[in-house]
Amino acid sequence: PTAAPTPAPTAAPTAAPTGAPTTAPPCGGGPAPTPAPTPAPTPAPAPACLGLCEEAHLAYDGDYWYHPYPNTDGMFYAASAGQHHAVLTAHSDISAGADFDLALWFYDEAAAEWVVEASSTTTSADEEVWNDGGVGWYSWEVTSWAGSGSYTIDMSGPGL
Repeated sequence: PTAAPTPAPTAAPTAAPTGAPTTAPPCGGGPAPTPAPTPAPTPAPAPACLGLCEEAHLAYDGDYWYHPYPNTDGMFYAASAGQHHAVLTAHSDISAGADFDLALWFYDEAAAEWVVEASSTTTSADEEVWNDGGVGWYSWEVTSWAGSGSYTIDMSGPGL
């Protein structure tokens, strides 16, 4: 028996069909794959509060807030003798060069006026104050000497 003849190859086309690529694909047989998008990093959790934490926003130079705010006594608290501590931490939305200050106010009953018991006035937006105080009324004040932005104040001590 004789084998059936093999059909002859057809001639190569002279032009690429409309819409077809005009160059050969890269090695590997096709276009390079599109890389998967990189997922956004998970933000770090906020640090745990050591005492009473509050958040606020200072909008302009000279703006200020008193803490704790609000509470049943107003913007101050009654304390027995002991150590008062506050940490002021600026958030990422602060303006460039922001300078926030932190002060602990004490009501002097003999003078019938509020006086600064302790403060931190660095050129940073982050501040910390420690103070051993007596029995009385206290309030924390955060002031913007320059710039604006949000912050967290973490307060601890007697009466909080």
